[in-house]
Amino acid sequence: MARLRRPGTAHRHLLRQSTRPGGPDLSAPELSRQIAILEKEGMVEVAKLRVRRVAVTHVRLSDSGRERFAAYLGHLHAIVHGEN
Repeated sequence: MARLRRPGTAHRHLLRQSTRPGGPDLSAPELSRQIAILEKEGMVEVAKLRVRRVAVTHVRLSDSGRERFAAYLGHLHAIVHGEN
């Protein structure tokens, strides 16, 4: 989700890479499952395109997803800093 916070869309290949240096990358099937769940919940918008005969998937946070993720980060911040 953090990679999707940047403006624009993220190519599926970039989403497979771990956000932690040296951490494990997601498998293609696992990434597809996670994207499908987020899309069903209205958190992301998915566009499947063809570029030079190659299937390309772009994923971006929906407006609702951006708001919900910001609220989630706010809750985590409150927990870490002992705020109520």
